[in-house]
Amino acid sequence: MAEIPNPHDAFFRATLSKQEAAREFVIHYLPAEVVALFDLDSLQVSKDSFVDEELRAHFSDLLYQVTGKDGRPSLVYLLFEHKSRPEPLVALDLLRYQVRIWRFWLDQRRPLPLPPIVPVVFYHGRAKWLVPRDFSDLVAVPTALEAYVPRFRYALCDLSAYSDGELKGALTVRAAMLLLKHVFSDDLRDRLPEIFRLLFEIPDTASGLRALETFLRYVVQGTDRVTGDDLRTALNQTHPHRGDEIMPTVAEQWREQGLQQGLQQGHLQGLQQGIRQGLLKAIEVGLELRFGVDGLRLLPEIRKLDDVDVLETIAEGAKTLTTIDEVRRLYQPPLPGGQ
Repeated sequence: MAEIPNPHDAFFRATLSKQEAAREFVIHYLPAEVVALFDLDSLQVSKDSFVDEELRAHFSDLLYQVTGKDGRPSLVYLLFEHKSRPEPLVALDLLRYQVRIWRFWLDQRRPLPLPPIVPVVFYHGRAKWLVPRDFSDLVAVPTALEAYVPRFRYALCDLSAYSDGELKGALTVRAAMLLLKHVFSDDLRDRLPEIFRLLFEIPDTASGLRALETFLRYVVQGTDRVTGDDLRTALNQTHPHRGDEIMPTVAEQWREQGLQQGLQQGHLQGLQQGIRQGLLKAIEVGLELRFGVDGLRLLPEIRKLDDVDVLETIAEGAKTLTTIDEVRRLYQPPLPGGQ
């Protein structure tokens, strides 16, 4: 498949844009006095984004609409910071996005008064969050001018402030919080068995495997702190003998998704590129699982290949061949005379 421009964004949306996961997040990670005001059965997830295009490499957002127990609408705006260090001007960004949300509300011909917005910053970086949470702290203002400065505070979900045992929610949400908390950490490989164990406990096996695919994709694309062998070992620790079965299956799914993406682009060049990217991802996973670091050393040569038939052959060979030289011969046939 084509590379996901921002794997953190993709994982964030895949997990917290589902209604039940959104409800779990609100229950467990927003202030209790705020949650007490909401009828959580009414919660709905908006598909709109309000983040500036140029900032989407660093931020993702989700908007939840929920009815208060007084019957009035409220909004919860969740801003996810992908960076490993806090953004000191995040309150200024939130002010801009709240104005956009209210304008969006009015453009839909919704009645006044405007609904309250609960801004929430979701942070999973390694550095401690020491940024002021009140917008007014960004403005140096004499007392006589304080009334003219916008005043709001954002809620903060800083995963580094939670111990692993304090992370709450249903199985998928808890597993997602664990992964997001440790994705930048050197101890990620040690946390993988617990994360996978939670996913295997999901009663609906099909849902659990779909979640597992999403988690594996994020680990592969979102961090360089674990290898394919680490993933397979963690899977086998939590579900013995399934690691060797699951990893090639996931690689095959990635390859098929590359084909589908090419078809959706609607022209031959896009089709070929989608297939090629999917095959390259399948080859990368297959080589690492089969041969470890030595197998990955073939990738610079393989990435130069454009022939999807050859890449298809390599992808299949990476799952079954026993030596690196056998793989290399799939795209570098021996010279005449054995030279």
